[in-house]
Amino acid sequence: MSQRGVAIWVKYVCLGSNNKPLTGDLANHSLYWTADNTRASAVNNRGGAGKHVELGNGLYNILITAAEADCNCGGLDGSSATAGAAIVPVIVPFEYWESLDEMIEADGTNWRFTRNALELGPISTMTITPLTSTVSSGAVSDSNVTIYANETRTLIWTVVDEDGEAVDLSASTLELRGYQPDDPATAVFTVDGANISVSGAEHNQVVVIIDDANTQTARVLRYVIWDKTADAVRARGTLTIVEEIDVA
Repeated sequence: MSQRGVAIWVKYVCLGSNNKPLTGDLANHSLYWTADNTRASAVNNRGGAGKHVELGNGLYNILITAAEADCNCGGLDGSSATAGAAIVPVIVPFEYWESLDEMIEADGTNWRFTRNALELGPISTMTITPLTSTVSSGAVSDSNVTIYANETRTLIWTVVDEDGEAVDLSASTLELRGYQPDDPATAVFTVDGANISVSGAEHNQVVVIIDDANTQTARVLRYVIWDKTADAVRARGTLTIVEEIDVA
């Protein structure tokens, strides 16, 4: 189904007096567009290349503007000045497609999907940014994250000091460790190598890809981002993995 409010090419057929496709007749066409219950001359009727063209074998094509397409159902009909010729009417239903901004809503520090977003299918990768981690007097503020089980997520932390200045991590080797809250010494999983990197103009954004191999079980973990070069924690918090939603 076509998207409402977006320009669309609509194809139609012109038949001659012998009931066979009529070619070379575009200049004789007078087309009308009906938006819901309002009928008016099509804006691009005989508008030339890029607006109204002949495709061949009695098939023609006209560009319906975004304004004309702003309706629930449109209809194209018309007539030809050629004796005995007929233009076959066309019906075009439309639907409203929500934008990504409308489909994804913030819910505090977490994210959730609206019903309409789920109807469009699961989203395999989503970037959550920024999660600010403030390094102050040796302590690091918590940044809490919620993701779905069996999903890959890209997360970005922005690391600043107690004065709000960027902490340059360009020379640092980093890793993210996930662990059970009651057993911080044992890592449930570790993200390192190509799946953790530093970005941003001030080299203080930590980009972490947590792949689905590490999110298969719904549970609540703690995590730290460890700067192995400086022997320091750059971020910490709670990582909540929730059951994936069945949209079938």
